[in-house]
Amino acid sequence: IEMCRRVSPQHNGQVQWAGSIVVAGAPPLRFEPASLGALLQAARARMPIFPLGGGLAGASAPITMAGCAAIKTAEGLLLLCLAQLAQPGCPIVWSTGGQPIMDMRVADMAEGGPEDCLGSIASAQVAQALGIPSYTCSFHTDAKRPDVQVGAEKMAGILASMLGGQCCTINAGAVAKCAVASYEQMVIDDEILAFARRLAAGIAVNDDTLAFDVIREVGHGGSFLGHPHTVQYLRGGENLYLEVFDRTNPKSDYEDILDRAHKKAQALIAAHKPATPPEHVAALGAYYRLITGQEAPAVR
Repeated sequence: IEMCRRVSPQHNGQVQWAGSIVVAGAPPLRFEPASLGALLQAARARMPIFPLGGGLAGASAPITMAGCAAIKTAEGLLLLCLAQLAQPGCPIVWSTGGQPIMDMRVADMAEGGPEDCLGSIASAQVAQALGIPSYTCSFHTDAKRPDVQVGAEKMAGILASMLGGQCCTINAGAVAKCAVASYEQMVIDDEILAFARRLAAGIAVNDDTLAFDVIREVGHGGSFLGHPHTVQYLRGGENLYLEVFDRTNPKSDYEDILDRAHKKAQALIAAHKPATPPEHVAALGAYYRLITGQEAPAVR
């Protein structure tokens, strides 16, 4: 663990790695030789490793949340130790977050429930105890298309992970147990994340934000709309001004959130100019030719 804590991504001023690898098991308490081989090879190259403990509560892990956390922690620690044996100081990001369960009514995985949120919090606390960074999949949802269920599950997941202390998360835009990705959902998830981040930031309390002098100056029955104090904080992040969530007047024409998200996604894609260095594109093209024997498609 101390080796993980002391690791630095730089050596002699040069970045040592430009990618990372997730190594997952075949739960419970099993790992395929190919996965372990990839782990050892990545560790020797000092590539950041995400040891992903698996397990489906009630199937390939105990049905209790504590039992799930225990077995996933054991799997993660095994991968961590193997990586450090192969290359002391190899970067590790703890990634046993989330806890899907076996929904016994439908004999299928449920990954958007409160158990997944609890698993993410437990994983964050383990990572904090180890003193290493962590990541999770906060945007899990079982719903098959963007709807009320998606919003409820994703908001719960991101709030649990953020307030629980996770360092980062993935799977924005995913629906249907991560089987489908949607540009529109990614735009909506961006707003969900902004909402959660503002909530987690809390209320800043100081002489300027308490605004006693401003209140006295405006006085009874006055307006704060045009006051310099309002202008000062307008774009400072004090209040969150969402773009896709509907905040128009109740009498305004209705537009579905998917329609608004679709318009924003199209605008973002149209305006996007990839900034990938030419040498990286050439290296990827060479790798593609090596693997497939064909020329890589043109990068747009």
